[in-house]
Amino acid sequence: MSGSDEATHALADRLANLRLADVPQEVRAFAADLLLDAIICALAADHAEDIEPFSQMAKIVGGPGETTVIGRADGASMAEAVMVNGFRITAVTACDVFAPAEMHAMPAVLPPLLAVAEHRGSTGSDLLLGVICGLETVVRLANTFDRTEYKGRGWHSPGVIGPFGGAAAAASVLGLDADGTAEALAIAGSQAAGTWAARGTPTVKFHQARAAFAGATSALLAAEGFTGARRILEAEEGGMLRAYAGGDPEALTASWGEQWMLQGMSLRLWPGGARVQPTIAASQQIVQSTNPSFDDIQRVEIHVAPQIAKAQAWAARPATTFAALASIPFTAALTFKYGAAAPSRFTATSYMDPSLVEFIESHVDVVSDGAVPPLGSRVVVISRDGSTAEATVDVPRGDPRSRATRDELAAKAHLFADDRIGPKQVDELVEHVRGITDQPTLGGLMTFMRRDARLGYSGSGGTGR
Repeated sequence: MSGSDEATHALADRLANLRLADVPQEVRAFAADLLLDAIICALAADHAEDIEPFSQMAKIVGGPGETTVIGRADGASMAEAVMVNGFRITAVTACDVFAPAEMHAMPAVLPPLLAVAEHRGSTGSDLLLGVICGLETVVRLANTFDRTEYKGRGWHSPGVIGPFGGAAAAASVLGLDADGTAEALAIAGSQAAGTWAARGTPTVKFHQARAAFAGATSALLAAEGFTGARRILEAEEGGMLRAYAGGDPEALTASWGEQWMLQGMSLRLWPGGARVQPTIAASQQIVQSTNPSFDDIQRVEIHVAPQIAKAQAWAARPATTFAALASIPFTAALTFKYGAAAPSRFTATSYMDPSLVEFIESHVDVVSDGAVPPLGSRVVVISRDGSTAEATVDVPRGDPRSRATRDELAAKAHLFADDRIGPKQVDELVEHVRGITDQPTLGGLMTFMRRDARLGYSGSGGTGR
């Protein structure tokens, strides 16, 4: 390596020397919210159809062990736990997103961090610092790439950028110095992969689970003295900023400590891809304001930007949970029928429900509307008596421009996890994570996460209407 001014080492140096006391309270609080969000998404994962085959594969690859898998009472090998937790966090398509890069970070960042922290007996403060290191790495790297070129080449950010976030998080809790962190990032870059050719398949979620595993192996290898391409980002031959897309390496560390890039991330309040969140939000507003009876609705018009209408057309009539989570008409119909788009409703029981199928085919129109912004939606409901209700969302709640409140996040926790661990335990989990820096060990957090969802509560998944 030619010197500490190189991009990879400059980032590693800042990560290795970051202390929780350096981080403003509002940033720490938001990172804790993202931690809570990832846990409750993982608890709800058993509603996803693809979780079982993925878990079986990971069990074969990993073998027995004592590392925590979120939502399971039994432990697993570190390899299995990291992979399965990565998949569980993203399984119901409701975790965080950095919208400009279409990047979900916590599925890659939290699993390696959690596994290594549990193994080392780390504190709650150690865990939160690791979350911040991982998220800041992910967003800064996403902002470094020339976004037009990067997207034009079809790279899927969770698979390409995710390993760096996982490596940075695990390196933090391992206590690696700047050189060790640089090696972890270097090894992570050799595992960066995944393209949008997988769109519409559960392999896009596998990208995230594999990124988590890559992050864990990178940091653990670095801790053992293993070495990699220390100029992985800026190298003339094969560096990320040349091989994957161009970019400005100085952006990696610009305004470090003054501007916290992770604050540009979004939380999603409901299950479903980022492109369907505005429609769910607008539909939810109508339910809360006028409460139309599902059987009395004559017509629903959903106005979205042309690029969104085109991109999501494949999921208009879903035949799988994966498609249902990406379906604009289905998520709206589900909200109007049950009053809430709960994770438990994204199953064959719902997307094959004759009443919902007929409602979507006969009563719902998705309108390509150039007047609607890319992250917006306008929903118009016309009832059989001729009355109308309308709601417009320019950006969904949870977006940095419309930040979700802590009460809203707590409501999401109950929607996702009441039927998994019970309402009282959800309240306790929320308070525990919000006070994570007061926890001298992670034992209490692991207890919440090891509640076996399969032996949990039988919830309604939303109120029938």
